[in-house]
Amino acid sequence: MGTITATTIISRVQAELRDDTTFFSESFLLAGLNQAQRAIVLVKPSANTVSESVALVEGVEQSIPSTGSQLIDVAYNRGVAPGTTMGSDIKLIDKDKLDLINPTWRSDTASATVECYMFNPEHPTKFDVYPPQPSSGNGYVWMVYSKPVSDIADASDVINLDDIYETPLTQYLHYKARIKDRQFDDALKMYNAFLGSLGQKMITEKEFDPDKVLQ
Repeated sequence: MGTITATTIISRVQAELRDDTTFFSESFLLAGLNQAQRAIVLVKPSANTVSESVALVEGVEQSIPSTGSQLIDVAYNRGVAPGTTMGSDIKLIDKDKLDLINPTWRSDTASATVECYMFNPEHPTKFDVYPPQPSSGNGYVWMVYSKPVSDIADASDVINLDDIYETPLTQYLHYKARIKDRQFDDALKMYNAFLGSLGQKMITEKEFDPDKVLQ
């Protein structure tokens, strides 16, 4: 969580738009700010993460906690319950490579200590571990995962992301304002600036559909 209030960002955007706060009201921009936070986490999941010791389940197929949205890292072992013992590092490995090296790895002898994990971004809440976890005495791992960002309830509240995201948050509000004002060329420029601030590839005009964002 940051230290900058929503009002600080909203007031700056209103001043930059030379608005009398009627057309680009605080409520409109606060809603846009909440949408901006969600957009940032969607584009850059590491913007809002949890790091904690997580218990694994029997077998190779594992999941992040139900409150999470995407796995970021399975860093190292934390022993068995209560999961507070510092253990060895865990390596990320390509599943196809492990299949080639050890085709029967899924049925290997179980162990609470994880050597490596596999992750498919098409299934962001799931991952596999090797060796398989036992049926009891399961291991814990130190896990980093992304979670959905909470909305800002009141403009006087601070933003729910780190202060380093002030610039893309501001750019996203300018994008929303230009959409509302039907200045679509400027909206595209501001959205590209928003993506650029997050280190993402720019979108083209063919990919930009004003009708969708107005819905």
